[in-house]
Amino acid sequence: LFAAIAGSLTAQGVNILSVHLNTRADGLAIDSFKVRDSAGEPITDPARWEMIDTVIKRALGGELDVAAAVDKRLRSQNSARIQRRKQNGSNQTVIGWDNGSSDRGTILEVRTADRLGLAYKISSSLTALDLDIVFAKVATEKHLALDIFYVTTASGEKLTDSDLPLIEQSIRNALSREAEK
Repeated sequence: LFAAIAGSLTAQGVNILSVHLNTRADGLAIDSFKVRDSAGEPITDPARWEMIDTVIKRALGGELDVAAAVDKRLRSQNSARIQRRKQNGSNQTVIGWDNGSSDRGTILEVRTADRLGLAYKISSSLTALDLDIVFAKVATEKHLALDIFYVTTASGEKLTDSDLPLIEQSIRNALSREAEK
């Protein structure tokens, strides 16, 4: 769910500044997104919101290939940004894990340069590995993203320490593929 919504927003050129995601014990997901357009301005046009809403509904209904829509947007928007990031050396990604602080799930923390599609790339990597995000807090400050996810297996169990290297590599691969576009 989170990956589909984040991808839909990305496909529409909407930058996610922060997210608060919580999945209740009864399975109901409550997601709150703070967003801006790709230029950093508030989105005030009702027609634009209607289009964004339509894309989210199409994604949730399975009518939209979210990955293809995100790739198309990122290819058209990222080339200049990526060149600047490579020159500035701000491409470093730090991934941390905590398997002891929560009974609810394994805590994943990703610190990296903020860019369009980041939340989607991380969440879709987790989804592709059949993992669930039960809680997330995504924040951006001065072009630095700090994204925290509480992750479980599809059956609701915490991850094992032996699972973590594969998951971390999957996230790094998704972020490097994005940087190559």
